[in-house]
Amino acid sequence: MTPKEKATELVRKHIKVLSKDDVYADLYMADAKKCALISVDEVMVEAKCFDEYYIGETSNSADLREDYWNKVRNEINGII
Repeated sequence: MTPKEKATELVRKHIKVLSKDDVYADLYMADAKKCALISVDEVMVEAKCFDEYYIGETSNSADLREDYWNKVRNEINGII
Protein backbone atom coordinates (compact mmCIF):
# COMPACT_ATOMS: atom_id res chain seq x y z
CA MET A 1 0.00 0.00 0.00
CA THR A 2 1.41 3.38 -0.93
CA PRO A 3 1.71 6.14 1.69
CA LYS A 4 -1.06 8.06 -0.08
CA GLU A 5 -3.39 5.05 -0.01
CA LYS A 6 -2.65 4.45 3.68
CA ALA A 7 -3.25 8.11 4.51
CA THR A 8 -6.60 8.06 2.71
CA GLU A 9 -7.59 4.82 4.42
CA LEU A 10 -6.76 6.15 7.90
CA VAL A 11 -8.65 9.40 7.38
CA ARG A 12 -11.69 7.57 5.98
CA LYS A 13 -11.74 5.17 8.94
CA HIS A 14 -11.72 8.06 11.37
CA ILE A 15 -14.44 9.90 9.46
CA LYS A 16 -16.62 6.80 9.78
CA VAL A 17 -16.17 6.85 13.54
CA LEU A 18 -16.74 10.58 13.89
CA SER A 19 -19.62 10.94 11.45
CA LYS A 20 -22.54 8.55 11.49
CA ASP A 21 -23.96 10.17 8.36
CA ASP A 22 -21.98 10.52 5.12
CA VAL A 23 -23.80 13.79 4.43
CA TYR A 24 -21.80 15.46 7.21
CA ALA A 25 -18.49 13.69 6.60
CA ASP A 26 -16.80 16.85 5.27
CA LEU A 27 -17.50 18.61 8.56
CA TYR A 28 -15.34 16.05 10.35
CA MET A 29 -12.38 16.11 7.96
CA ALA A 30 -10.11 18.24 10.19
CA ASP A 31 -10.82 16.08 13.23
CA ALA A 32 -10.36 12.88 11.22
CA LYS A 33 -6.98 14.12 9.99
CA LYS A 34 -5.91 14.90 13.57
CA CYS A 35 -6.95 11.43 14.67
CA ALA A 36 -5.14 9.81 11.75
CA LEU A 37 -1.97 11.74 12.62
CA ILE A 38 -2.22 10.52 16.21
CA SER A 39 -2.52 6.97 14.88
CA VAL A 40 0.58 7.40 12.75
CA ASP A 41 2.52 8.80 15.70
CA GLU A 42 1.50 5.83 17.85
CA VAL A 43 2.56 3.32 15.19
CA MET A 44 5.93 5.02 14.87
CA VAL A 45 6.55 5.08 18.64
CA GLU A 46 5.58 1.43 19.05
CA ALA A 47 7.69 0.34 16.09
CA LYS A 48 10.72 2.12 17.51
CA CYS A 49 10.17 0.59 20.96
CA PHE A 50 9.83 -2.86 19.40
CA ASP A 51 13.05 -2.47 17.42
CA GLU A 52 15.00 -1.22 20.43
CA TYR A 53 13.69 -3.99 22.68
CA TYR A 54 14.00 -6.96 20.32
CA ILE A 55 16.85 -5.88 18.05
CA GLY A 56 18.77 -3.71 20.49
CA GLU A 57 19.15 -0.88 18.03
CA THR A 58 17.49 0.55 14.99
CA SER A 59 18.07 -1.27 11.72
CA ASN A 60 17.80 -0.47 8.05
CA SER A 61 14.27 -1.91 8.00
CA ALA A 62 13.38 0.39 10.92
CA ASP A 63 14.65 3.36 8.92
CA LEU A 64 12.54 2.29 5.93
CA ARG A 65 9.48 1.87 8.16
CA GLU A 66 10.01 5.31 9.68
CA ASP A 67 10.38 6.82 6.20
CA TYR A 68 7.12 5.16 5.09
CA TRP A 69 5.15 6.50 8.08
CA ASN A 70 6.63 9.97 7.65
CA LYS A 71 5.37 9.89 4.06
CA VAL A 72 1.94 8.79 5.31
CA ARG A 73 1.96 11.71 7.75
CA ASN A 74 2.82 14.12 4.91
CA GLU A 75 0.01 12.70 2.76
CA ILE A 76 -2.50 13.12 5.60
CA ASN A 77 -1.44 16.74 5.98
CA GLY A 78 -1.95 17.21 2.24
CA ILE A 79 -5.52 15.89 2.20
CA ILE A 80 -7.96 18.75 1.69
